Amino acid sequence: MSDVTFTIERTGFPTITLDTEGGGPYGLQVSSAGLGVAPISPRFLEGAGNGGIYQGERVGMRPLDLGIIMLGEDRLHVGELIRDLANLVRARKNKPLPKLVATYNTGEVFELPFVYVSGLELDYTEALPTMYRAQLSLMCPDPFWTARDAVTFTIQNNALVEGLLPDLAELHVMASSAIGTVPITNPGDVEADVTWRITGPGGPVTVQVDGVGFVYEAALAEEEVVIVDGRQKTVIDQDSVSQYANLGTAPKFPTLPAGASNVFISMTDAVANVSSVTGFYKPRREVIF
Repeated sequence: MSDVTFTIERTGFPTITLDTEGGGPYGLQVSSAGLGVAPISPRFLEGAGNGGIYQGERVGMRPLDLGIIMLGEDRLHVGELIRDLANLVRARKNKPLPKLVATYNTGEVFELPFVYVSGLELDYTEALPTMYRAQLSLMCPDPFWTARDAVTFTIQNNALVEGLLPDLAELHVMASSAIGTVPITNPGDVEADVTWRITGPGGPVTVQVDGVGFVYEAALAEEEVVIVDGRQKTVIDQDSVSQYANLGTAPKFPTLPAGASNVFISMTDAVANVSSVTGFYKPRREVIF
């Protein structure tokens, strides 16, 4: 596990690194479980005949057990380590959830938000003056590990430009004729939600992934921007005003399947080097090892 570093992170709190090489002050133990495939509930249709028909499945919430050892200089120090860990992992109402973060030597970073369930009640059979072992029971509402960095793609005169976007707030859309079909490869294990940024002039705009998508029917003036968030199912302009009413009949917010797919984007009356349509998504993984 030395090729990946695990940390527990939360906005406004110091990060805790979980050492996997026997160091401290916090160490990740081999009793940890739940980093692989989350629980799956298959659906079957059974009739009067033999057997049944498979009708798909859903992925449930991910239970996660973290075996953590805390190594301190003395009993007082160990107590401080326990309190710091408790403050970090406890959920707070209307605040972002804490995250288990996996950072690879390649620079890839995946995050898994969780809710603390139990494990820090204190069992003194697991305690020594300079050490305490805890088995944290956590529940992850989203069962998939999500990349911290987004991948972007832009159709540019039937050509594709892809890249990493470390900060979504710094999205720079490249010039595009905004017309074309290109193959996109999602490196994740499962489908990913896509956010689309449409910059005028031009419109209507059609966006499809493997034939499924939506039409933004209004025409945009130069420098007008519309952002279609596939995860939140929202459509806003550059002033954060909803433009959902400008979507065509029965819009679909397409996800990007794992592996290869075809993305089609067209914008009527697009202006070269000005009009553009860019998508960005965060790959998701089932397994971190």
